[in-house]
Amino acid sequence: MRKDFISKLETKKYLIGSFDAYQDVSKKLIQKNSNLSDEETETIFKSMPTTSRAAITNKEDKYIGYIGLFNIDAKNNSSSIRFETNTNLSNKDRDEILDVFKKYISESLNITNIKELIYIKR
Repeated sequence: MRKDFISKLETKKYLIGSFDAYQDVSKKLIQKNSNLSDEETETIFKSMPTTSRAAITNKEDKYIGYIGLFNIDAKNNSSSIRFETNTNLSNKDRDEILDVFKKYISESLNITNIKELIYIKR
């Protein structure tokens, strides 16, 4: 495990936490999955505030992907979620990660309305 990865949320199989520990690999994942330029990838990163994005690892310390908010509308308690993985997750695993993340953003950021979910897998 990377020493600078700090788990904040946990599911049965996955840890969700320190995004910065995996920022470079997350950028590569976005570029590969979406076939984007460096500039387009940076634009995606800038649209997701650091407080509302997280890396995902399995409990064996393998990087799985990331999850983050964009198009945040605090006035209307709404946002969109971008969730990218570098492995195929079962629907059950994907939904479990989403449920834990949605609960976190609801309790910590008061985001209760998800306008759009972008889920991309490699």
